[in-house]
Amino acid sequence: MSLQAAYLNGYIYAIGGQDHKQRILRDVERYSINRGTWEYSGSLSSARAGVSVCVYKGRMWAVGGYCHKSGVVLDTVEAYDEEYGNWEMMAAMRFPRCFANVAVCQGHMYVLGGAWLDAETECGNFSSVYDVDVYNDANKVWQGVTALRIGRHDAGLAVLGPRIYIVGGKHCDDGAIRNLDTVECFDVEKDDWVDGVAPLPLPLLGPGITYTK
Repeated sequence: MSLQAAYLNGYIYAIGGQDHKQRILRDVERYSINRGTWEYSGSLSSARAGVSVCVYKGRMWAVGGYCHKSGVVLDTVEAYDEEYGNWEMMAAMRFPRCFANVAVCQGHMYVLGGAWLDAETECGNFSSVYDVDVYNDANKVWQGVTALRIGRHDAGLAVLGPRIYIVGGKHCDDGAIRNLDTVECFDVEKDDWVDGVAPLPLPLLGPGITYTK
């Protein structure tokens, strides 16, 4: 539960998440396409559920997430070194977030939305994030770009050319929670959101999105 998966060089990796006892995991397992078997593939530096994962410049990246059942949201980022089989800590995000979306578009890595835990509210409620950041590989820092129109987390995502589509998800603010039917489209070349994208037929939380020609 709350894990992420990614494909790299003949393997499908299952990263972090929670087990049946709701323990948050550091474990990474991988499935060999050639052998048809699963094997243990080391551990993250930090246990992470609600983590975001993508492949960027030949490495697998694990971005944010939360690390305790009580809800400590992470700003840390790790990248997998396939040659040595270990995870290396990379530049932290500007602030913690979990259940975000991460994508590579036009050669750049973006993290969109997510949620952070407002520890000052009663019982500690997740609040949705509007921010969109891009990783500056030359300077090894995350930089803000144009924010989402609706803060959201646990959304679906797809990349088509220079555009990133973020689909559905959940919006939480001041204790109010609603699932979303809206779809936003970010044009990375214009650093702006595209108008007129049709909504979903009904609100969807945590949809899986793919693109096919």
